[in-house]
Amino acid sequence: MSSEVLVIGLLGAILLRLLYSAVGSRWPENYASLRTSLDSYVRWRFSRYLVFRMVPVYLAATVVGVSAHRVGGSPTWAVAIMGVAHATGDARAIVVVCRARHWPRRRALVLLHGVTLVFVAVACGLASLTYSVWASAVPAPQDVLVALWTGVFAALLATAWQRVALFPGGSDPVTEAQRDMGEDVWDYAHLAAEHNVCDADVLRAVLVAESMQRPRWFRRLERAKSRVLPAGSYGVAQMTSDHWLSDRASIDELARSFAGYYPERGQYGYVLRARSEARLERHNPSKVFVSTAMAAHSSIDVPVKVRSERLAPDHRGVVEVTRVGRDGQEWVVKGTVWLVSDRLHWHEEPADRRGDLPLGDGTMRRDWSIRLPLAARRLHLEGDAMRLAAMGADISVSVDLDDP
Repeated sequence: MSSEVLVIGLLGAILLRLLYSAVGSRWPENYASLRTSLDSYVRWRFSRYLVFRMVPVYLAATVVGVSAHRVGGSPTWAVAIMGVAHATGDARAIVVVCRARHWPRRRALVLLHGVTLVFVAVACGLASLTYSVWASAVPAPQDVLVALWTGVFAALLATAWQRVALFPGGSDPVTEAQRDMGEDVWDYAHLAAEHNVCDADVLRAVLVAESMQRPRWFRRLERAKSRVLPAGSYGVAQMTSDHWLSDRASIDELARSFAGYYPERGQYGYVLRARSEARLERHNPSKVFVSTAMAAHSSIDVPVKVRSERLAPDHRGVVEVTRVGRDGQEWVVKGTVWLVSDRLHWHEEPADRRGDLPLGDGTMRRDWSIRLPLAARRLHLEGDAMRLAAMGADISVSVDLDDP
């Protein structure tokens, strides 16, 4: 093996390292941030991850094979050197993960890195067999300087592409996560929160952060791993267990861990960020996880337009109005209520129309919605009179429909 072959192989590995460093993708080693659109695009589909890890390797290996052939060296050896040098990144990640304190939560990650090493080997093998097909597209040695400048420009372009969020995965992460886990799982979080008397939005924020890190295809990989190594972190909530957990079972475990918890809120209903972050850190100390979950909670938590003076156990108004909008010739008023009674009474002015909104059974917060004619000027809402007296504070709400 000549020194030229060694240098060409190592240069190929360096160029690959520069490319992956330029796009800044840190998934799956770290929690994916809401701001990294490339991570968002790659993680949701196994096919995308496969393309992201194989295509650049194949292209680099093709250039290495052609270059080695032109200097009279062995293309196979040059590609092998590049592949081994590039694979050290995943091998090092496996070693770091194996040394991590939370071993049960990392086994699937080790498996994914092992699969990635297979991807790299396959890409290098294909390139060593097909490099001659692309020989005309690889610059001659005298054009190497031009090629290097082109590579630098391409790296900068890739970085800019990521930052302006041209990837489809740059869309709303909450929507992406909700689509990944499915509506039934998303809705089940509310039932689990009701059963454990805790905040459903907090549970859902955790689910968003965890599903971003472990999308459905990755969770299937974890399930396959559990047949050999049962202990690990499972389900959309990524709860540690000595056996496999379904998405719903993991949500039940998550809800039990947050039983009785509602985020503290300020005077105008906003979440006290520092205290909420401290509670999330008890669940997962990762700074990226905490910031991602907080951002998801801000997106899920609906701003309140008007609320009652009396606060419910979840530190929100017993009666809240979250939206007032016009739909044709009607007002649409929406909000939430903590179930102090089975009905919410409403009174509309000036027509003096009255009615009740049935709320159902339970002890949790419920959504409500009412439609009124556009001629309505004001809407009053209040709970059952006897319950009001028992609570000892005003839980009525009035909405000005002239200036909603």
